[in-house]
Amino acid sequence: FWLKLSWLIAMAASGKDAPTVYRNREGRRIDREEWVELQQKKKKKRAADYPEQELEWGGGLKQRDNSEAAKEEFKRIAAQPFARYEPDEKYMKELKAKQE
Repeated sequence: FWLKLSWLIAMAASGKDAPTVYRNREGRRIDREEWVELQQKKKKKRAADYPEQELEWGGGLKQRDNSEAAKEEFKRIAAQPFARYEPDEKYMKELKAKQE
């Protein structure tokens, strides 16, 4: 008898087989239907916060920007004459930045 009673007390204290308690933002108890409505409103709000974005495969935005900058740099270098006697301004700025 005492064993069964202690087991029942332990189960009641642990909350096993207890019904789920739903609460709103203020901490008040609400029923399941109200809780479901709140969750749906949250989902709609989250979707409205982020506008539709164009998704791309094969790299991120930063990688795409870096590759475009590298292509522009290659085009700039290709447009220069092959035999250069004076270094260009951009190259001199890069050298100064490395020395500092």
